[in-house]
Amino acid sequence: MALLVLASHTGCAATAEVPPEQPSTERTEPAPTTPSTRQDYEFSADDYVDEALSFIEANGLFINEIDWTATRTSVTAQTADARTPEETHQALEEALLQAGGRHSGLQPAGTGGAFAYAPTPKAKKLPGGVVVLTVPAFRSPRSEHIDAYAAGAEEIAAHAGDASCGWIVDLQRNYGGNMWPMLAALTPLLPDGDLMQLIDRDGNPSRVSAEGNEVFFDGKMLSQTTEVDYEDEHRPVAIVQGSATASSAEAVILSFSSREDVRSFGAPSAGLVTGNIVHTLPDGTVLRMTRTHMATGDGQMPLGPIPPDEISPEDPIQAASDWLLDECNAAPSPGN
Repeated sequence: MALLVLASHTGCAATAEVPPEQPSTERTEPAPTTPSTRQDYEFSADDYVDEALSFIEANGLFINEIDWTATRTSVTAQTADARTPEETHQALEEALLQAGGRHSGLQPAGTGGAFAYAPTPKAKKLPGGVVVLTVPAFRSPRSEHIDAYAAGAEEIAAHAGDASCGWIVDLQRNYGGNMWPMLAALTPLLPDGDLMQLIDRDGNPSRVSAEGNEVFFDGKMLSQTTEVDYEDEHRPVAIVQGSATASSAEAVILSFSSREDVRSFGAPSAGLVTGNIVHTLPDGTVLRMTRTHMATGDGQMPLGPIPPDEISPEDPIQAASDWLLDECNAAPSPGN
């Protein structure tokens, strides 16, 4: 996978319709008690803004490429007379975008949604021994949703007999979210070992790896699925992507580059190939700060949209299926 042209990180709008509140979460800081349960919370503009700016300064991926001292001074001056958290948000979001680029942002308290339902990976059999696994976006914080999503590995195991010619991993409508259960759900199709890297502003890499049905971040297990006694490292995998394939879905693309017999189809991805860290302010407002570049397991770092191996604007699922069937028909029969 070749290195790509550096994407703008000056706060421009996303190139695809990617909801700004859907981060590719590197890790999440514990949220403090919010005002709904902490009745003694009193807003102080100085303290609130200082907490936010300190978090940005500690983590911003592009902080060394801007005049951070000037930015901090400007934000502090703009918010000095704020009487509510909301009156600081515009200035803080501008600082987030300058320090972290278009994948960073601010989500006001109470706007996260109820998450009564979260979609999970689903498999569908196609003719000829091909199975499509649709991998949706995922952002629910609820533990039962996380477990249900990661259990997508069971979908793979249940359709193993139908995938005699291979798998299609469909990421076309996956705008991202939490990458950890996403990767856990795909462990039957991913090899054990290093999958990808997250590289900070000082060039320090952290490794994302898999072992069995568990996914690790620098050796610490962050997600797992129910134990599935199935692993397919031999049948080819076709990745289907598009302009809305973003963030954690792009992490999936990079993770599959660690195995052989993979080919991608569709259109260039959204180009949000960065990892975020999330911090919750005392009123419940969430800051999403871009902290790392994503890279392949061997350190190749795309800095913009990831192109598919084959541009397939009309019907990428069909193009992927055709490739799998061609590969299957060309393979030597058992015993030869």
